Amino acid sequence: ESEKLKNVKNYRVILKQVICAAFCFFFSCARLPGGLSPFSCAFLVSAESDVALFSYFAGLISYFIFFPLETALKYLLSLSLCLVLKLVVLKRLKCENSIYPLAIICTASMLCGSLAFLSFTSFEIFNVLISLCESILSFLCVIIFKKAFSVPLHITGFNKLTSREGFYLLFTLCSFLLSFSSFTVGGISPARILSVISILFISQYKGILVSSVFGICTA
Repeated sequence: ESEKLKNVKNYRVILKQVICAAFCFFFSCARLPGGLSPFSCAFLVSAESDVALFSYFAGLISYFIFFPLETALKYLLSLSLCLVLKLVVLKRLKCENSIYPLAIICTASMLCGSLAFLSFTSFEIFNVLISLCESILSFLCVIIFKKAFSVPLHITGFNKLTSREGFYLLFTLCSFLLSFSSFTVGGISPARILSVISILFISQYKGILVSSVFGICTA
């Protein structure tokens, strides 16, 4: 009996690793106008430490597949800094699960990667501002992802969630759906349709104000 429980526990650990790695892989595919993609770094920082290494390699593979080499190298540096700061620095400080220290290291890592990238390409004011915006967005994404992952959805059910909790979950969902926005069927993007449905869904259950903010954030 104990051997079976041990095997079940091992399978759960492996499944958790695979699921988180898959999420990080697809979050790396999600990009904003200008080729910005802060979601994978934010997810890596927000996820639990025991899945960080597999998620790191999954994110890197995705970046090198779907992005130009120089951009992939930029995110290689950012992801590597996120991983080291999370597993070494924050762990020693015993705050590897604290939201704001995690958000700060993600922002600093994104900014370092962007500035290193710009130093070899085009170090112009506009590009610096874009990189700063991407870093700030990664800060916000860490906060939202971390809060979304802590929502006890299996206990409360969606109808009992607060408006903020519903926003956190659906923002995370639509950020994930951005990974598939480039895939179209007959010129139509199924991922964008699902995003619109999510906005309508949250307006039905959580009010038009929350859905408006959600729609603006995920547009």
